[in-house]
Amino acid sequence: NTPPALHCPHRASRPKPASAGMVAGGISHYYVTLFRLHGSAIPMACVFAVPSAVLALLLHLFWNPETKGDDNTEVQGFQSCWSAYTFVLGFLIVFRTSQAYSRFWEGVTKAHEIRGELYNCASCLVAFCSRDPQKVDDVRSFQHLLIRLMSLLHCSALQQICEVQDDTLELINLSGISSESIDHLNRSCDRCEVVTQWIQRLIVESFDQKLIDVQPPILTRAFQDLSAGVHDIHTVRKIKDI
Repeated sequence: NTPPALHCPHRASRPKPASAGMVAGGISHYYVTLFRLHGSAIPMACVFAVPSAVLALLLHLFWNPETKGDDNTEVQGFQSCWSAYTFVLGFLIVFRTSQAYSRFWEGVTKAHEIRGELYNCASCLVAFCSRDPQKVDDVRSFQHLLIRLMSLLHCSALQQICEVQDDTLELINLSGISSESIDHLNRSCDRCEVVTQWIQRLIVESFDQKLIDVQPPILTRAFQDLSAGVHDIHTVRKIKDI
């Protein structure tokens, strides 16, 4: 599928203080999330629960009343079967719930680690920039382009892992990136890999131009943070897809 086109909204307005109406709206949001068709487990659970409940009701209504009760020899041992069934069912429910909970927290943790690792990479590169007065303009251009690419990478990663109807997310403007590059990015099947390559190439070229004034072994820290962030992006995608 072709990914949605990039969109760069305006700067977000300052958040307003919470009010009683906003709190009530937040509570109602949980009910909407709980019973919506996409993203909630209740609709899928009803697919199996409702037919089973209807079948049990029909059996109770139309089953021969004379065969009901514990004294009937035809239903002896049914209590043991029912106990075994409920035990297995309860075990599966607890196990699956525990697995889902652990996967949820792993995904949330990795999503926050992605932001921290990309921030560390950008912060180190800004700190490594040259302080030569003759390169002030070039250094500033490099820093601005670097921050925009980091914002674009984070936005592309969130678009790949989020499940919302409108995945248009806020990012810093795309100044300094050619229209041909944007068209190529929109046609790409994996934007994160494309933007990651752009960032790595920008770092290497800036180092060759002496815009980054640091020894190569120290510069590898930025590449390590960037690669760790990309690795966590793929980890969160694995949790979402599997």
